Amino acid sequence: MPATANSYQDLKSVLRGDDEAAHIRLARDSATPPEVLYFLAQKGNVAVRRAVAGNPSTPAQADAMLSRDADVPVRCALARKAVGDGLEDEARQNLWRMGFTVLETLMRDQLVRVRRLLTDALCAHPDAPRAIIIGLARDRQEVVAAPVLRCSPVLNDGDLLSILDDDAPDWARDAMAARSTLSPALSGALTEGASTGTLSRMVANPNAAIDAPVMDVIVERARAEPELQKPLVARPGLPSGILVRLARFVAAPLLAVLRKRADVDPDTARQIDAAIETRDDNAGPATPEPAETDTAQPAEDGELPSDEAIALALDNGQSDFVIESLARRAGFKVDTVRRMMAADSARTVVSLAWKAGLGARFALDLQRQLARIQPPKLINARNGTDFALRPAEMKEQLSLFV
Repeated sequence: MPATANSYQDLKSVLRGDDEAAHIRLARDSATPPEVLYFLAQKGNVAVRRAVAGNPSTPAQADAMLSRDADVPVRCALARKAVGDGLEDEARQNLWRMGFTVLETLMRDQLVRVRRLLTDALCAHPDAPRAIIIGLARDRQEVVAAPVLRCSPVLNDGDLLSILDDDAPDWARDAMAARSTLSPALSGALTEGASTGTLSRMVANPNAAIDAPVMDVIVERARAEPELQKPLVARPGLPSGILVRLARFVAAPLLAVLRKRADVDPDTARQIDAAIETRDDNAGPATPEPAETDTAQPAEDGELPSDEAIALALDNGQSDFVIESLARRAGFKVDTVRRMMAADSARTVVSLAWKAGLGARFALDLQRQLARIQPPKLINARNGTDFALRPAEMKEQLSLFV
């Protein structure tokens, strides 16, 4: 029979029959009447319900019913439709307004996989529904909440401070510390009871505004927590008094970096040298060693950078490290990877992540944070974990550059 039934008599005949293929064709057809789609959502088997869940013409009542379906792929298909993959901004926002109840139900889904689909699509979008973003940000699973806490422009200081007040775990604090804008109030709240890792991320974040009293606390902690010393020494805009204090205790290899900062004037340089002379660890003058940078370098001697190292560098804005690591893992030249990131192509970034042996979820982070792909162009992970492009497609995409 044709993909779309031509009359209600035809529809009744199909619905009364046992032809599963015909039911699926109806379930997929955007021209199928809403009442028929509702019937199929209610009475159809799993394959039919999955097709109905992905149909943009399915009525809201049927979507609400499917959002509670026992079958996980049904709910995943509905989630992908509900976030508006492939739609223009206005159409997507209209979809969110009309389908808010469905989004709310999916946000509370018991499976992380379903909730992560919402996170992947909404975490960086400035017009995402506020209530849904707050719900995802408060999720107790890191893979759901962390990208929202790190990236969402919908969250304001009040939202984030409230989450901190509710005994936020360290991973939530880490995510906030890497936000593209971090106010003095939020930096101060993050510092209270923060782990060394959280403070390191915040200090390494050039967009984190840190008031002088809070910086004093961090510098004092750095005496006993060496992990804080390197990001402190590399942080731009530190007052001369802080630089001199650091010279009195940071690890000896960091003294050359401190002394050679571009913002160190001659008077401050003399004070730093004087502070070094008072040390009792034989650190010596801070001149002969080559200056380090605030960007970590990929592993040497054939050891490839790990997934964790690349993810941390991405969160800390260390784009050079990420690009060089991708180049090494994919077997490409660094300049080639830079061209790929500058191409404004989600397909290229996804293909590069695949070639480098990284996951489909991390490919989404690369699109957002490194390539700066706009939300409408992003390619999400299929089923939350799988690459949306076929290997042959990705090989073809890479061939355009190498």
